[in-house]
Parts: sequence; C-alpha cells; structure tokens
Amino acid sequence: MYAVSSLVSLILYGMAMTALIMGISTFRQNDRSGVGLKMLFVFASVFVWDAGYAWMGLCYESEWAYAARAIALLGVYIYMLTAIEYVGDLSRYSRTGRNVFYVIYSVAAVISWLKIIQSSSVSFVMTPWGYWYKSTMTWGRYLQFACILVAIVFFFIILAYWRRTTILEREHMIIKRFMLFAPIMFCGYVFDTLMPSMYDIAAVPGSAVAAFISAMLLYGISRRYMAFGIYERNISQYVFRDVSVPVVVLDGSGKTVIWNRIAPDYFGVNSEDMAGLKLDELMSLTDEDELLDGTDGEEIYIVNGSDASDTDQRAYCRLSRTSYYDEFNDLMYTICFVQDVTDIREAFSQMNISRRMAEDASTSKSVFLTNMSYEVRTPMNAIMGISDILLSDPQIGDEERQQIRHIYEAGDSVLGIINDVLDISKIEAGHNDMVEASYSLPDMLHAINSIIRVRIAATSLEYIVDVDETMPQMLIGDELRIRQIFMNLISFAIGCTEKGYIHIRIRGEREYGGLRLFADISDTGASLRAEETAYLFDAFNRTDTHRMRMAQGSGLALSISRRLAQAMDGDITVESGHGRGTTFHLNIFQRMAEDDPIGADLAAAIRNDSYEFKEKKDSFEYHAYPDKRILVVDDTKVNLMVAKGLLAPYGMQVDVAGKGTEAVRLASQHRYDIILMDHMMPEMDGVETLHAIRGLGGYNLTVPVIALTANAVDGTRDMLIAEGMQGFIAKPIDKKLLNDVIEKYC
Repeated sequence: MYAVSSLVSLILYGMAMTALIMGISTFRQNDRSGVGLKMLFVFASVFVWDAGYAWMGLCYESEWAYAARAIALLGVYIYMLTAIEYVGDLSRYSRTGRNVFYVIYSVAAVISWLKIIQSSSVSFVMTPWGYWYKSTMTWGRYLQFACILVAIVFFFIILAYWRRTTILEREHMIIKRFMLFAPIMFCGYVFDTLMPSMYDIAAVPGSAVAAFISAMLLYGISRRYMAFGIYERNISQYVFRDVSVPVVVLDGSGKTVIWNRIAPDYFGVNSEDMAGLKLDELMSLTDEDELLDGTDGEEIYIVNGSDASDTDQRAYCRLSRTSYYDEFNDLMYTICFVQDVTDIREAFSQMNISRRMAEDASTSKSVFLTNMSYEVRTPMNAIMGISDILLSDPQIGDEERQQIRHIYEAGDSVLGIINDVLDISKIEAGHNDMVEASYSLPDMLHAINSIIRVRIAATSLEYIVDVDETMPQMLIGDELRIRQIFMNLISFAIGCTEKGYIHIRIRGEREYGGLRLFADISDTGASLRAEETAYLFDAFNRTDTHRMRMAQGSGLALSISRRLAQAMDGDITVESGHGRGTTFHLNIFQRMAEDDPIGADLAAAIRNDSYEFKEKKDSFEYHAYPDKRILVVDDTKVNLMVAKGLLAPYGMQVDVAGKGTEAVRLASQHRYDIILMDHMMPEMDGVETLHAIRGLGGYNLTVPVIALTANAVDGTRDMLIAEGMQGFIAKPIDKKLLNDVIEKYC
C-alpha cells in the first residue's frame, strides 16, 4: 500500500513540477507580454495545488497533513482566479466586471478556506492512494462549493461575451476549446470534494489531476492562439534587439501590443503607457505640400511627441507596414517600421533652395549658350562660307583646293564641338532631332580619317580602319550626327592611349530593308574597371582613374554619343579588361540609298589611306532667277559677303543692309521677293526690324522673312517663327537649306 501511495504522490509531484516548468518557459518566451505572465500564474497555482496534495499523501499519521492540505486548497482558489483572469484578458472582458468578481470571490474564498482547513472540518485516513482526508458537510464546505460554482459560471459568462463580440473565426475556434475547461474541473471536484462530503468516504486526488489536465488544455490552446496571434518569438528577434528604428506591432483592432526599446523614446511616451495606443495617438498626417510632392504623395507623419507648434522642432516619419492574416483571412497583427524623415524634410527644403538657384543658373546658361553660339558661329560662317565659295570656283588649282578643303573640314570640326555644347541643352529638354539625307560612307570615313591622322601625327600611335567590302557605298541618315559619334569615340581612345594602336572595324547586316551598321573602336590604352563602365556614359562623368584623367571632357561626349546612337535605333556598349585596352561597340540602323558594295579595292584604299576623295557635288540644281530681288540684313560685313557669294549662282539682284533701320528704309523703297534677316543686331534686332517692315503695309505685310542667325540654341527657331518669320537658317549657312528657301518663295 505504501508503494502505491508513494507512486501516486510522485505522479502528483511530477505534474506539479511539469506545470511549473511550462509556466516559467512560457513566461520567458513571452516576457514582454501580459499573456505570458498570466500563464505563469496559472501554472504556479497548479504547482501549489498538486505539490500540496502530493506532500499531504505522504504525511502518514502526521499533523503536517493539515498544513499540506491548506496549501493545496490555496492553489485551488488561486487557480480559478488566474484561469479567469487569463481568459478575461484574451476576450477583452470588462476590467471593472472582473475586479468586482475578484473582490467577492476572494472574500468568500478566504472565509471558506479558514473554515475548511480546521481539524474539526476534516479527518485523515490511510487509503491505497495515500494519507487522504474525509470531510464533513459544514457551512464552510457549502461556501467553497458556491465559490467554485460561481467561478465556473463566470468563466462561461466571459466565454459568451467573447463569442458575441468577436468576428474572427480563429477566436470562435478557441472559445469552443476553452469550454472544455469547466467540465474537466467539475469532474475533478466530484471525486475529491463533492462525493467525500456527501458520502463520508476518503477523497480521491481527482481535482489535482483535473487541474493539471485543464491547465494543459489552456496551455495548448494558448500555444495555438499565440502561433496565430502576437508574441515576440514569432517576430524576428532582431526587430526588438538590433534594429535602430522604432518598431510597433498593432493587433487586429489597431492597438499597440508590442514595441521595441527605441519606440517609446522616439514617440515621447513612457514605455508603460505604450500599450493600447493607436497610431493616430502617436502621429498625425502632415499637410506640407513641398514634402508630399517630394515623396511622390507618400504618407508622411508628424510625431505627436515632438514640438508640433514649432516647424523647425517637429519630427517627421513615414511607415512601412506589413500585415499578417490567419487561415480564416482575419487580420492578426500589423508590424510598423517607423523611418524618421526629418533629415529628408530638411533636405527637401534645401533642395527647393537649390532648385531655385538651379533655375537661375539655367537662365544664365541659356544666355551663355545664346551668346556663345552667336559669337562662335558668326566667324565660323565666314570661314566655312568663304571656303565653300572658293571650292565652287573652277579656276582654283588642285593644291589650293585641297588646302581650302582642309580649312573647311577643320571649321566643320569646330562646328561639331559647338554643336556638342549646344546638345547639352537639347538633351536636357528631350529634343534630339535627326536630319536624314543620303551620304557616302567612304567620303565620311575619309573626312574623319583626315582629322584623326592630323591629330595623331606627332604620336607613335598606329591608326587602322578596316571596312567590310560588302558595305554599301551610299546610306541614308544624319551624317553629321554619325560623324559626331565616331569623332567622340575615337577622340576618347586617342586621349587614353599613349602607345599602340587605334583600330576601327566597320561591318553591316542587312535587315528590314536597311542596314544595321556595326563599328568596333578598339585601343591599347589603360583598361577600365568593371564598376567604372557602369557609369561611363553618364553626363559630366569623372572617375578617379589614370585613364579617365587623360581623356578630359569624355563624360559629356560619350553621353551625347550614346543618346544619339539610341535615337538611331542602336546603342553603344563598352568592353574593357586587364591588359587588353578598351573597345566600344557601336550599332545604328541606317537606310540604304543604293546597295552597291564598297568592294575590296575601295576597302583597301581606306585602310591604306590612299582613298581619293571625290569632290562632293551639291545634291540640288541651281536655277537662275534674274528677275527676283532679295535683301540680306546682317550687321557683320563678312557675313554679307558670304551671303552674296552663296546667292551668286541664282543670278538675282542682291541688296544688303548692315542694320535694321537701313533694312526698313530699303524695304520701303523696293519690292523684295525674300528678306534674309539676322537676329542679333545692335540698335534694332531682327524681330524689331521684322515688325517695323510689317508696319510699312502693302506687300511688306506678306513678304517672306527668313531668319539667318548664329543664335542656334534650342527654342530660338520656335520663337522666331512665332514672331512672324517664315523660316530659319542657322549659321554657318547650309547651301541646301538656302536653296530650299529660294525654290519655295521665288
């Protein structure tokens, strides 16, 4: 018998220790959660209950049995309180209602406990399961029954309230399982409380076992509830220990339940006051338009704990939210990462100041580009115009003609540099118009080669050009832009290569009725690192490498070149590696004017620099207009001379005026078929002169006035047309454009 009773006590003690260990473990895993603490109290009361009865069962013929039973009964009363408090917290039952119950229950429990622990209310006997008691029916026993019954009824009231107030399927499932708690506890009380009192028999340790089973039921359900719900362990630990930004976790109703250590200080709230707060109690949306515009309309909040009355002292933040749902698609919780954007707001403020400064700088840049274009294009008009006139003279000898052509090509190269600078503003404005015309590929390569060979004459570099003999001779595209791309890429290679060679390989593939032109520009200069090639084509790019320092200004040229290639349905890529220099791969799409191939002989001549340049003929025929009269207005004498020379083949009468007032006088005396008008002139500019001529009335109201100006910056053409001019020709004067104007209006 003693062996059996010892085994029963051992089992009860084992259950007690299991409950205590599980309670401590649950609390340690959820030390920031009130739920974890309440579960610890539940298991602690089970420990007191079961350990007390285990001790009592071994107190053979000892007065200590009364003390052990008194301790166990304390566990009984406390267990009912902690279980109800635990479920009350989960259900969010009224705190006031629970407190009223606790007061009444505690008073009744203390009174009944003091009565039933007395020796007059109980006697002990030896049983097969140990030294257990027999109790008599006293008013203390009835009061104990009443306490237990009321506690069970109140437990069901809380569950009914929870079921009525929740809409979550998950919680309805939990409520059903919690309802098993009361029957289990009632069955336990039948064996060691109700039956011994009614039938004068020794108690059986039923309630101790029932308490352990019901506690395990609560634990199992709690584990399931926590796995679905909110507790720190199922949120990555770094959120609460390592992340340096405030983090708050909201439950399904939007209330704060968990937060990291940084959050209270950031929001200016005591840590103990954080629980239950909603987001609108911690922060409020800002209405600062500049900040909202700068963040593309993203919600920005003002931290309520900061000094909201002082704009400079406000703290600003934005939220990154992640919401989690259970298998019933009910919202369980939302994790909010709070990013402070106070510095960003300050940056936006500074950015607005910088933007205004940039706008002022842009205005200054436009003025500079206008002046630069005018000041450089004006003498270039004279250089290229006179060269063009001389090249048209059949009496010029071959040697002199070649020298004049070098002057013309050098001027054309300078003009390309000017266009590079002007392209900055066009690219920024998104304008990059292509002017397509037929051109000779060999002639274009010869023009490029002539300039390049002069540049490398004083170096030891070898310059090689290989052209696929199947390439067509005549293509259709923007020759000026293509030359610009080649010159930029080759110039970059020259600037970065001290010795070795520059190798140009050109081939083509026919597609879609046109030609995909491929060109590889290779050098033996210093290589680029892989990370440098990623931003090599960025405008104004500078990298801290020896190679890039040697190629001054390459950032802008390469950026423009790539944009031009992309505008021609192509691209430019770069390949560079240790010890093998750098290769640019260019591809563009061109239409074919003719499909006659270059052939082996011409390809060899280009490679050997023995190609005989064929004098370009104008792509139009001159028609004589001896009965027409034209007025050229320009404040620069050499420009007037160039214009007269270019107009000479038409055989018309050409009058010139050096200023606006003189042009108005001549327009009042003669009937002109066309007026070519400079824009930027002293005293009276081209626009003012135009309006004055229109003011003469009569035929001057409709006489075609064509802008002839060195001001070629983006937007000038549209402005002059809007002022009433019929056309626009930029200096240096393009003979084809000039001929188009004469053919249209004469």
